[in-house]
Parts: sequence; C-alpha cells; structure tokens
Amino acid sequence: MTIRRNRTTDTTTTTTTTISTPTNNNNAADPTLWTVVDGRLKKPKDLLTRQTKSKRARKEKRSCARIYYSALLNFCHYHFRKDLSKFNVVKAFWDDNYENPKAARRKKKVDVDEYEDAVVLLRKITNVDVQRYLCVCAYGKAIPGASDCPIYARDSTIAAAKKMISAFMFSRTAYDDERLTGNPTMSEEINDLVKDIKKAQTKGLGAESKKTRPFETSEFHSIMDISRSLVSPKDTIQKAYTTTAMWAVQRHVIRRNDDMCMLDVNEIAPHRNQVGALQLTITWSKNVNNENRVMPHIILAHEDMIICPLVALGGYVGVFSEKDVFVIHTGRAGISSLINIRNAGETIDNEDEGETTEIPDEPGFFRFGKTICVKTRHTSERLKVICKDKLNMTGRTGTHGKRKEACDKARRAGDSKEYTDFRGGWKPINSSSDSYHGAIIPWPDAKVAYSLTLPGGPVRYEIENYNATMCTEILPAAGNLVPGVGKILTAAVVYVSKTDFAEKLLPLNLRTRITSYESTHGEITVKKIKIMIHNDGSGNDCAQFIDIVNSDNADNTDNGTTVGGETLLRVKQISQQLNHLGSRMTKLERMVEKNDLQTRRQLNNLTNSMQRMIMFRSGGPQVGSAIVAKLSRVKNLDFLWQEYVSGINGFKPASKFTSAERGKVRFTYCRRKVFWDAMTKLLGYGIDASVIIGRLENIYGSDRSSVTSVLNNMQKDRELKKYFESHPLRTS
Repeated sequence: MTIRRNRTTDTTTTTTTTISTPTNNNNAADPTLWTVVDGRLKKPKDLLTRQTKSKRARKEKRSCARIYYSALLNFCHYHFRKDLSKFNVVKAFWDDNYENPKAARRKKKVDVDEYEDAVVLLRKITNVDVQRYLCVCAYGKAIPGASDCPIYARDSTIAAAKKMISAFMFSRTAYDDERLTGNPTMSEEINDLVKDIKKAQTKGLGAESKKTRPFETSEFHSIMDISRSLVSPKDTIQKAYTTTAMWAVQRHVIRRNDDMCMLDVNEIAPHRNQVGALQLTITWSKNVNNENRVMPHIILAHEDMIICPLVALGGYVGVFSEKDVFVIHTGRAGISSLINIRNAGETIDNEDEGETTEIPDEPGFFRFGKTICVKTRHTSERLKVICKDKLNMTGRTGTHGKRKEACDKARRAGDSKEYTDFRGGWKPINSSSDSYHGAIIPWPDAKVAYSLTLPGGPVRYEIENYNATMCTEILPAAGNLVPGVGKILTAAVVYVSKTDFAEKLLPLNLRTRITSYESTHGEITVKKIKIMIHNDGSGNDCAQFIDIVNSDNADNTDNGTTVGGETLLRVKQISQQLNHLGSRMTKLERMVEKNDLQTRRQLNNLTNSMQRMIMFRSGGPQVGSAIVAKLSRVKNLDFLWQEYVSGINGFKPASKFTSAERGKVRFTYCRRKVFWDAMTKLLGYGIDASVIIGRLENIYGSDRSSVTSVLNNMQKDRELKKYFESHPLRTS
C-alpha cells in the first residue's frame, strides 16, 4: 500500500490522499482506488452499484440500515482490496443474510456450510485490521507516525464507523488478543485510538469540527424578522408563516425539529392555571417512551412581538381562511415514536413480521395546507436560505442553532442545567425512583419559559367583550382547535394589528378580516399586561404569575390580578439581595468552622510539643528503685514512652521487665510493644523523641484520639509505611 498526498491550489485548498492497490483483472468493474478528500474517505464509486431502479430500492438506500451496510462494505472493500474476489464472496454473504443490522440479530443461525468461504474470511478479521482501517479514515494512513495528526475525521466519526461495523460481527463479546476470538471492534486498541483522536482534537490538532454553532439572540431575532417574507422563488405565504410559528414555539420550549413536526392539533390547549398562556403537551418525541415522560409546557407571550410564540401562532392560524384546515388525522396515532420524521413517506422494514409498512404523510398541527405535511427538510432548507443568502451569516448554521441559543440564554439567566434539560425533554438518567416522580413539575418549566422572554419579560393579552363570533370571523381556522386557544390567539393578533408591526407580523388576509370585523361590530379593545413569575413555596403549584401595573394602589393577588409595579419590583430586588446574602452567609459559616477546627488542632499540637520538651529536657520525673513490675493506665503517648524508659508511679520500667514479668501482663505489654518498637527504631535514625511522638499522633490518630486507637492503627502498620510516606528519611 502506498500513500501520497497531493495539494491543489484553487479558490479553496483541497487535501487528497490516494491509496492505490493492485488491479484485479477478474473484477474490472470494481475500481481499486481509495482517496481521502477534504476530510472524507472516498470509497470507489461503483462499490455500491444499485442492482435495481425500483422505487423501493431508492428508498432503502436512504434508510438507517443502508447506512450501516455501507460502512461495512467500505471496511470489507478496504480490507480485501488486494484480492477483490474475496470481497465479492463476503458481499454476497451479507446481501443474503445480514443487510439489515437490526433484523440480523433475530434471524436464524447462518448455514456455515453454504457460506463456508465467507465465514472463514470474516472470522480471520482481527482488531488490527479494523484499527488500520479506522486509522486510514482518521490519519490517511494505516500506521500513523508520532508526528501525524487525525485531520481527516473526528472521534465521533470513527466511533460511529466502529459501531456500524460491530453490528455485523458474529460475536458480541470482547475481543481476546491471544485466542483471536470475539468481536474485533471491541478491543482496547480501538478504544484507545478513539481516545487519542479526541485528545488531538482538544489540542487543536484534529479535524475541523462540523458542529452547528449556536445562534446569537440578535441573529435569531433577525431570522424571525425576515422569515415571514418570501425568501425563495418556490416560497409561499403558508410556508413562511408556518415555519415562523414552528421556530418560535421550538425555541420557546427548546425542543427538536422532529417534535414540532409530530405535534398534533389536540396537544395545544389553554394553560390550566395561567390566564392568557397556552399549554403544549408533547406526547410524540424521541425520548418520550412512557407516560411519566409526557410533560406539559407553558407558552408565554413575549414583550418582543417579533419572536413572540403567541403572535407567531396567531399569524400562522390566521393565514388560513378555510374553517376545516386543522383536521385531526387519526392514522398518525399508530406510528411508533421511534421512527424518524425524516423518513416520512418512505417504506421501512417491519422486523417482527418481515413486511414493509408505509409511514403516513398526514399532517399534524403545523402544516402547509389541509393535507400537506411539514417535514424537517422543509424547515432546514428554508433556514439555510435565510442564514446564508439573506443574512450572510458566517460559520456552520442549522436548526440545532435555535436550540443551542435557547439553552445558552436560559443558563445565562441563572437557570440550572437540570431545569433546561427538563423543559428541553432530554433523556434523563434512568433510576428506580422514576416511577414515583410525576411529570407535572410547574416551577422548573415556568422558570425557564420566563428566562427565555427576557429582557422584555412575559406579557398576556386581555380582550374586552370577547364572543365566539369574534374568533370565528377573525381566525376561522381556529374552530377545530382546542376550545380556548382561539380566544388567546385572537387577542394577540388584534393587539398586534393596532401597532406599527402589523404589516410585518400578520398576513394580509388576516389584517383584512380584523378591519372588516371592526367596521361591522366596532373597535376591539385589547390590553397588554406585563407579568412576572412568583414562587409561593406552597408546594401545590408553586409557579404563579402576577400581573404588573403602573400604580401602587392596586391589590396584590395571584393569577390574573394585579400588584403595584414599583412596589413589586422593589420587593423582588430585595428578595434577590436577601437570597444572595444568605448564600454568602452560608459560605462564611463553613469557612469559619473549617478555620476554627484547624486552629484548635494547631494549638493542641503546639501545647503537646511544649509539654514534651519540658518533660524530656528536664530528664523526666525522678523514680526510685523499681520494686513492682506493673503497667499503669496512661492517657497519652508521652507517659507511655516514659513508662518504657524510666517507669511511672514508682513502677519498674517496662524495658527492664524479665520474661516472667512480661508474661504476667502479656496482653497489655504486647499491645504497647508496637509503639515502643517504633520509638526505638526511629530513635536510631537520630530523631528527637518528642518529635517522633508528635508525628505518630498526627499520622495514626487525631486531636481527640485515645491511646488505644493510636495503638490499633499502628498495629495495622507495623512497618511504619504511613510514617515514612509523610516523613521520608533524608539520605546524604
């Protein structure tokens, strides 16, 4: 195998690595040239030739199983590149048995005799073969040197290729290097390769990241400002207002594009507590696999009308003049939530029955027409046109940028990651207590919703003299929505129609209907009331919203009533200051306790050292001739050492005991001997006795430890390893 790199200079610099292999005359149709271009390992063009041009074959080529299968064929073609006849044998084996990796695990055992040649070739694949292929993908060569960098693929790409190849392996156990058995992708060498690539990326020596960057809040504001207009020749007013409403709601609930596409008509309703707000219940999502994961989210109106979700929803519903647009399609209820919305309208394999099922195209709440479904590619393509062509944004932008911007904004406002994960519907860590936790937790959801409305804050629209005829004539399509939704959206669009933003935010036909209604029934009065979040701490429904007015004479009550604006803001500021002071006081108390404990320990050590110095410098107490060989009860190590050297209380020193005398007190003597031996040993190194005693107390005891506990700890460490680790001997 030879590797060469050619650099061509054009408007952009392209790095190409060519891996050439011998040509096999028996397989002339299969080219044998592998290249790495712009960070991607290019396989031979005719490697995956389509055997049929049927509609089903084209759909299967885009399926997840086909992606897995393509990764496997890329590896096998590289591994058997010197003899492509072996590759054809292996490919025929996979085509007949394991084209779908998920269904492959449920098939009956493969007939080894029928595919003996292929099985033998596949069982000879080792972890080194897989590692070299992954090195070619990342480094451009099978055996990279110390100075080579993984500039062609990132660690996530290599990990995905490893996973896809692993799906087709015979074994699910870890690879054994000695016996050459097991799954070759499950080896330490390959895992270390992924780690090395990740470390290189951290140091800036890896491939360039292709992650979508988060939008800035000002950038998202510009996107919403221009999204209601026609941005391409194929664009329509329905698409413009549909995607605008979809993006506004998606950003407010920090949800996935797929979640918005799968949202149904009956999942948007008036909020159960807050007047003028909507409640979004997402029952069809990637991480919603049981009832406990179904969480209602509050939808608040913003002071900034350009990104306000209620104004965007009102414009979206108002763009339709038909009354029966929002029809619920019952056929959507039978689709598994695990199916990716990107495959809508395509056929997939039913693994349990071996049949194919057509994924229906019935629309949900967001639709381009009565029967026209919104798919993720529609929104992503339109967002790309706005970002690149209209706003000339730099960097990699995409649909993930909206979700990242919302997360960043909530975190900067002081919300914890747990709160944003709760509202965003990210998959939590499973635990046995999940079944005891309810899905309805108002405060975290409402707190993040409130943060996403800043700096203007949330508002609510209140319409006077509302009647059903008003909604029917202004928003005729709202008749099939959940009762109460039409009233909230009508109040929002009527208020906007009286501002300077009416022409920019509302479609022409909606503005015409509002004008026609007012000319017939009189002017409609709508008030915009600022609200703020409040935690009453009751535990029942702690997320409450309070109206803010400009008068200090109003009463202070919850849920739709008013309080004095200046007074309430002042109370909020004082509350925040008290919370801040409380947290600081807690930290200071902990610091004082820690410093007090350290000071007491230092004073105790200093006192003990002074007592030892006085005792040993003066030669200790004078003891007469020892008559009785007896051990006394001692309360510190100083007296214990004095008992051994010179004796205490007039008794004979323990160092002078005879064997018979030691036998009378053998139990106590043996327990204390470990200390006496340690002292004798350390004194031999020329260390002062008082210093040794202080060190032994610190290492094997504490300021409140008894002599017994010190002796017990020393009994476990007769070789004094802990002592020498803390106080190593100095060698001259």
